[in-house]
Order: sequence, then structure tokens, then C-alpha cells
Amino acid sequence: MFRKAVTSPDFKRGTIYASAFPRDLRDMNECMPIAGRRMLCAVTVLLLLSIHAGAVKPKKKTHSGPVFGSPEPIPGALRGTIYRLTNNSPHLPDFTRLRPVDVVYTTALDYILQPCDDEWFGIEYEGTFYVTKPGDYRFQLTADDGAQLFIDGKRIIDQDGVHAAETGEEIVRLEAGGHKLRVPYFQGPRPYVALVLEVKPPGGKTRVFNTDDFQPPPGAVGADAPESRPTIRHK
Repeated sequence: MFRKAVTSPDFKRGTIYASAFPRDLRDMNECMPIAGRRMLCAVTVLLLLSIHAGAVKPKKKTHSGPVFGSPEPIPGALRGTIYRLTNNSPHLPDFTRLRPVDVVYTTALDYILQPCDDEWFGIEYEGTFYVTKPGDYRFQLTADDGAQLFIDGKRIIDQDGVHAAETGEEIVRLEAGGHKLRVPYFQGPRPYVALVLEVKPPGGKTRVFNTDDFQPPPGAVGADAPESRPTIRHK
């Protein structure tokens, strides 16, 4: 009978025990020649190893950082163009000199400080928002690492450089109508990322900037035409 253990490098720390063999096979061993016993042993070991291998399922690859947008276009959303950067880049690059690797879409930049295994990449978000109430708007930009806020081509907040999460804020007077927004951002070394854009409208409270809150009104024409943008405004 099979009393001696048969070793294998892939099962139970290198050992398959005789007790794991079917009893019928062990009983058959008594009336088999030596060559047949060895063949039966080899076949049984291979069978057990194949069963064990099939039972071990590969682990699913988990996401190790924030999703900076959807790959599917979103009406009225910001469009983020993604780039790979040279390691140890000290500040935001000139994105016009780089080749994009992907595009994402999002209505809000609300990526609070969190771990991320990826590093040395940049995203340039661009879009249009519509102001119905003219006045002073306070913008706050939090980033780890560098980021800037541009409105109508003018730099409003500058948080460039490699650094821990920092918040910059500025007040800008906006007239009623459409405005261009651009937020270039880059992630330097691991392990954390953050990118949050907030706004405090005249007479309102500070909240995460969301393009859904700044839609053109129904019937807008010219530069303020809604195009494919939704016309439902959220308070």
C-alpha cells in the first residue's frame, strides 16, 4: 500500500500525503506489479495537482488609486487629457509638447487625499461653465502634487511643484455668460494624490465645483449655446 509520501513542489508545502489518495487505488496497489504501481502513482499525483491548480483562482487586480474620470464622454463635463511624465519632474510640464495617452471626462474634481501606487503622470482638464449670477466667486484648489487654475486664459491659482496636499484660493469677478476653465495637474512621487476644486458663489456656500451647477439656460445662443450640454440646472 502507499504509505510513503510523494513530494511535489506545488502542493501543500511540497508534500502530497498517501491519505489523499482514493482508497480504491490504494487497495489496487496490492495486486499490481511494481511498474504498474509507479505508473498509477504518477498518474494520481498529476490528477491531484491538476485539481489543486484549478481550485486556486488568480487574485483580481484591485484599483490602487482614484479614477480621475470616465472613459465615456459626459455631456457638459470637463475633458481630461492624460500624459506620462519623466520621472522626477519638478513642476507642471508644457502639455503641448507631450503626446497624450488617454482621455477621461468628469463633471467635478473631487479627489480627496488618498493613497495611489501610480506616479509621474499629468492630466489637463478643460471645459466651459456658465454663470447666471455675476459677482465675486471664491475658488479653492487643493492638490498633491502640482496644479493650477485658469479661467478665461488667466491664471487664478498656482499650486505648482512637488509637495504634499496644499490649498490655494483666490477671488475672481465673473460676468454672466460662458467662461473657459482649465486645470493642469500632475502627480509626482508616491504614495498620495489629491485634486479638489471648490467654489463659493456670491451669497452661497463653498462646495465642490461641478459643471452640472453651471449650465447655460435653455435657449442660449451663440457662445453660450448648450450644444450637447444638459439644460437641467441643479441647485
